[in-house]
Amino acid sequence: MGRWSRSSVVGADGVELAVHAQGPPEAPVVLLVHGFPDDHHVWDLVAADLATDHRVIAHDVRGAGASGVPTLLDGYRMMALIEDIDAVATSVMASVAGDGRVHLVGHDWGSIQSWAAALHPQFGERFASYTSISAPPLQHVGPWRTAKLAAGPPGWWAMANQALRSSYIPAFHTRLAARVWRRWVAPRWRGQLEGLGAITDDDWPSANVADDGARGLELYRANIGVLHPRALPPIAPPTDVP
Repeated sequence: MGRWSRSSVVGADGVELAVHAQGPPEAPVVLLVHGFPDDHHVWDLVAADLATDHRVIAHDVRGAGASGVPTLLDGYRMMALIEDIDAVATSVMASVAGDGRVHLVGHDWGSIQSWAAALHPQFGERFASYTSISAPPLQHVGPWRTAKLAAGPPGWWAMANQALRSSYIPAFHTRLAARVWRRWVAPRWRGQLEGLGAITDDDWPSANVADDGARGLELYRANIGVLHPRALPPIAPPTDVP
């Protein structure tokens, strides 16, 4: 695996973000945004492959890894996450080859916030491309539910199935969630992933998984209600799919 160099960028509300980089400094830039309950190390193997001909940037999302921790729940709102991505992208744009834009890649919660950044009329032009892994934009939930309700029994079954799969979200809103995560879930997290064949690398998950997960619960509390996403600004531009 390649070795990350570390710097810092000030994100929204003055939160300091740990920014990690590898690869040729003047090569096209790929910005990787991790999800829950991870930090930038989830990208280690991906970055090692990309860094042969790309400048790879991965920041620890606020509250995770070596980045600062917001003091209020509002510090985890979607707009703050978008502004963090913009701050990191802006910090590297001066050295980007070509038109100065970066390639954005997001996984899980990193995908959710990257969708919001890529579709935002103020920040979307920063990105030459966007690759989403594992999660849609939160704005998609309402139209999806409407479509399933209108589809009759097959759609209702799909909604019930998704509700079952998302049953952990109400649990994440409880007061005991962080304690349960630290005491019971985090110590077993690696074993669960190995059992699924999801990981083989000795360096991941990181030693921070207990803290990263406990703090990452705030992403759900700040942006997703018990039954539906919290209000988000409407998206003006369309999504173009080649």
